Amino acid sequence: MRRPTHRIILLVTVLTGLLTGCAQSQKAPFGSSGLSDDFAQVVSTRDRLTNAAFPLLVAAADLCTGAVQGTYGFELHDRTRYTVLPQSKYEQAIAYFGLDERIAVQYVHPKLPAAAAGMRAGAKLLSADGHPLSGTLAKDASEIIQKLDRRKEGPLHLVVQQGMDILEMDLYPVPACSYPVILIRSDLVNAYADGKQIVVTTGMLNFIENEAELALVLGHEIAHNALQHSDHLRLEGLLDALVGAHTGQPVDLSGPAARFTFSKEFEVEADYVGLYIAARAGSDLSTAGKFWQRLGRSPERPGAPSFAATHPSSPERLLAFTRTLLEIERKKERGEPLVPSRRQPAITIQQ
Repeated sequence: MRRPTHRIILLVTVLTGLLTGCAQSQKAPFGSSGLSDDFAQVVSTRDRLTNAAFPLLVAAADLCTGAVQGTYGFELHDRTRYTVLPQSKYEQAIAYFGLDERIAVQYVHPKLPAAAAGMRAGAKLLSADGHPLSGTLAKDASEIIQKLDRRKEGPLHLVVQQGMDILEMDLYPVPACSYPVILIRSDLVNAYADGKQIVVTTGMLNFIENEAELALVLGHEIAHNALQHSDHLRLEGLLDALVGAHTGQPVDLSGPAARFTFSKEFEVEADYVGLYIAARAGSDLSTAGKFWQRLGRSPERPGAPSFAATHPSSPERLLAFTRTLLEIERKKERGEPLVPSRRQPAITIQQ
């Protein structure tokens, strides 16, 4: 999908645990005014995206060449994460999450190693592989865990306090794509990938009708990154600049590469590979094709690149969606691995 050309200031939440693949600290999910005064709604919105993103990043691990890390499926935070808030909201956040001076588990994915070991949101992290974490910030604890994971092949041994109980847990990581998934507050119905991260707007989350459609959107954006589409755009932009330097011809800075808009060819490929990623993650995609119809009817943002100029038409996408879904179902019936049959399109450089 297209990347907005304007800068969106308000960062709602950064799912940094998806970047590090382990227990990364969580940035505050609020701007100066907040997504909502209802903390439960804020957390629910964040968790909805996180719940969908983790399995998809795990499912796409073998496609994300050079961008894979182990994940345990949990995220950490502490009181310092919320110091950016006004005092009244800071106090609300501390009370809502039950934070004290210790590192706390903010989120646990229900189907990944941390949950399987018995970890729950709200637990206090006491030590990691014998390293006491008292007085340590969540971001520093995350870095410690990352280094421990890189140094050894055995499980990550954690000691946590859950309620009145002190528990010991052994966690084995699973590979996942190391792309952070970022949620920003914007009414624009949009999602995009830039090769290093994935951005989803609150407008997109409101537009999506079910979790299958969310998997479709996230799978599509993960595919853009896994297939290195943004790297190709950067290469094309660099080649244009080099040609301009040698020929004296001006470079069109308003062109697709400069605006970071993917071509129809890349969009078609991301649709195809993204559907495989969503299917691998166990998503029921039987009705998700309706998403493309509704998206094609959504109003254009003034000044944005034409959706029709950079994306296949809705009928084209629905036809491709149906064909790909049939291809996937036949592979399932034959017991074949769900591996997409094509990867990156060839890039033609005109001389």
